[in-house]
Amino acid sequence: MSETAAKLLAQILALPAEEQVMIADRLNESLGGQFDPDPVFEVELRRRLDSVADGTAVLLDGEHVMAEARAELERRRAARQQNT
Repeated sequence: MSETAAKLLAQILALPAEEQVMIADRLNESLGGQFDPDPVFEVELRRRLDSVADGTAVLLDGEHVMAEARAELERRRAARQQNT
């Protein structure tokens, strides 16, 4: 990814979810609509975006989630090594 694209992506990800969706839709349109999600996915996505917007979503800190995932992977690796 170019530096320009990386900066643009960072700016887009800092926007509210509703604006991110609008940008994603416009990009998809510019690509001929080749990334149309299936209706079930779209309903779930809308439900989740609405829950973020209305404050009912339980949001998790990304760094905390990644730390937990790394710890779990390390635990599994250690368990595999003990079994071999």
